[in-house]
Amino acid sequence: MISLYTRRTYRRESLPLANLVKISLPLLTAILLGLSFWGVPVADPDLGWHLLGGEYVSLTGEAPRKDFINLLRGSWHDYHWLYQLLLFELFRYSSFSGLAIGFGVLSALFFGLLALTLMRQVGWRAGTIGFALIYLLLQPAWVLRPQSVALVLLFCCQLALEYRQRGTLLILLVSAVLLANMHVYWIFLPLLWLGYRVLPESIRFIKGLPSEEKISSLYGFLLLCGAALISPYGLFSQGADSLTSFLQNYALLWDYLSLQPEIKKRVAEMRTPFAIGGYIGPLVLLVLVFLSRRLSGARIQENIGRYFFLAITTLLALNSAKYLGLFAIALAFVWRDIVPQQEQNGSRWGKLVSVIAIVVILGSLSFLLPKTWRKFPENAHLTNQVLASYPVRTCAHLAQMRGKEEGPVRVLTPFSIGGWCSFGAYKVAKKDHLRVLVDNRTQGIPNAFYREVFDLFMLRGRWQETLSEWRYDFIVLERSRPLASLLAAKDTEWKKVYEEGVYVTYQRRVEAE
Repeated sequence: MISLYTRRTYRRESLPLANLVKISLPLLTAILLGLSFWGVPVADPDLGWHLLGGEYVSLTGEAPRKDFINLLRGSWHDYHWLYQLLLFELFRYSSFSGLAIGFGVLSALFFGLLALTLMRQVGWRAGTIGFALIYLLLQPAWVLRPQSVALVLLFCCQLALEYRQRGTLLILLVSAVLLANMHVYWIFLPLLWLGYRVLPESIRFIKGLPSEEKISSLYGFLLLCGAALISPYGLFSQGADSLTSFLQNYALLWDYLSLQPEIKKRVAEMRTPFAIGGYIGPLVLLVLVFLSRRLSGARIQENIGRYFFLAITTLLALNSAKYLGLFAIALAFVWRDIVPQQEQNGSRWGKLVSVIAIVVILGSLSFLLPKTWRKFPENAHLTNQVLASYPVRTCAHLAQMRGKEEGPVRVLTPFSIGGWCSFGAYKVAKKDHLRVLVDNRTQGIPNAFYREVFDLFMLRGRWQETLSEWRYDFIVLERSRPLASLLAAKDTEWKKVYEEGVYVTYQRRVEAE
């Protein structure tokens, strides 16, 4: 097998581009599929506090350190701050419709690049099938969140490593610095360099072969590992007086991997692919079986970088469905190795793949063309969607009920609406006029806290002690929750004071009266 790292291989893999007729329809399908994501609802549980964090950075010119959203958290290591700033600036000038259109355009560009890369590697037929498979794995993780931007950067960086583009280390370094201020996925860029540069050099050293690197691969790895220091939570930390004050982006890695069991049990994306239901579990199993039958030790050793990354992402994806996007990206670069060679030789298998590819393309186009047009984002519709999904107006009203000198209004909400509650409050009052006790952020929160929260809303465990011990002014929750039914009883100390859609708000009777 010809090494992928040679220029000769790069030119040979470019041959499928010669026939634009064969690649135009699959490429158009991928682009339309990406644009259709502007119809994805913006009523995402995390979007509220992302916008709130971005507004803080925009107004103050610095990343937040004090938590102005949650009453029980003293500090906030907002490692998403750069993504949130860009998100808020887009929202400021174009509201929710701008966010939706921006996400659709980003998805279209990425899906087009992904489809084009696969077709250059294995031809339009197998490339189309590979794109469909990778999209199905990617789709659950493809949402309007910083992880999607991180996946795009990771794909582009791995593409540069595959073809040994000039300035690859600089590309990875800049991307790692950007990602360190957007998402924890920055750590995969040093790991990619480790697989594509350090491991091959180690193998050559063991075999007694001369080095092929002009720049020390190990120094490049150390440089990329230090990218997280270029951050307001790193070397540019204000008032840093200890070693840990500028190592927060590194400490976060352990916290991210050791996710609280209570959260993992109750949030679908954090469960294993086999526990979330649907097609994902069987599809992951099918891909792994197919991989095991097609790979060989010689092939893995020859392309150690891509298989090193595939192994890491496979283990992560099997542990939590939230990592399926990483697994899909890694699979895109090994697809050429697992596609049967007969497909490219005009055999019966190749004809069958052609028929399947044509059916997939035509079926997708007939579905996507009207859907993309029909789902073009309208700001009024998206705003109503948010207002119908979260108690934004209720929390805005609660924030106005108390003056600044009396301290913030303390509101207990379920896990999924705390960020939007704070977002609604900020629109009519200063940040410190309302604080929630629970929101969507999980880093740095003890597992026992979330266990008490979930038990309270479900009336389990020591919920009575939690209800009486915690000090808050209002409880905002869905009326379908067991706790809402209990609070609605006439003999409790709580009185219903507001209703908004599916949400109901309770206040202590003495204060309400």
